[in-house]
Amino acid sequence: MKAAAFFVVVFLSMLGLFIVATGEFKHWFGDPAEGQVGLRVSRNVTEDGAYKNYLDFDFWNVKLGRRNFTLRAELPPGDLKDGARIDELDSLELKNGAIDIPIYEGDRTVPAKGKDKTPRGLLLEFASAVYHRTGG
Repeated sequence: MKAAAFFVVVFLSMLGLFIVATGEFKHWFGDPAEGQVGLRVSRNVTEDGAYKNYLDFDFWNVKLGRRNFTLRAELPPGDLKDGARIDELDSLELKNGAIDIPIYEGDRTVPAKGKDKTPRGLLLEFASAVYHRTGG
């Protein structure tokens, strides 16, 4: 019985240490959208009362551990009909969007900084585009 209690105490203390060390506890106490990466789709109401869906997606280079680019655009209302999942669609027609590409120095994971100490990058804006999913 003492061995089981000792194991449980050691296990829970190591689990707590791991959660604190990785920073995973932050989303329990803060805003759930804060620091969120990956696919985000939000539904917003415009001034004229119409609904618009917005896509915000980060594309990552897992091998280098850095963001390749972020795609932000408006989704036409008909693209997400019948409960379609956005990651299962073969193509998307996007409107009024932008592609934000950070510039890195070499293989580093921190974006390069300009003379005014702001991160350097490239922002490509478009009126309309078609995104075709490739790969798995």
